[in-house]
Amino acid sequence: MSNTVVNILQIVVSLLVIAIILVQVKGQGSGLFGSAEGSFRTRRGLELTLFRFTIFLVIVFIGLSIVSVSYIRYRAHASVHGRIWLIWCPIR
Repeated sequence: MSNTVVNILQIVVSLLVIAIILVQVKGQGSGLFGSAEGSFRTRRGLELTLFRFTIFLVIVFIGLSIVSVSYIRYRAHASVHGRIWLIWCPIR
């Protein structure tokens, strides 16, 4: 999987996380942090599903970030060793 695909997936996942968090905040109350009286209540139904899906998407985003960094490091490592090999290779 190329780094471009991973970057596009990261953008899509991050936009989904933002949208789902905004839906959750909008459903909780008038302010950004929700209403004070509804702070401690049990999540049920669609709210619970959105909460779990948000956690899943954050885990996917972190995984994609790790894959992206690993791919960049692998490409840089392979590039450096490829250049060293060309310098030290007696037969061209």
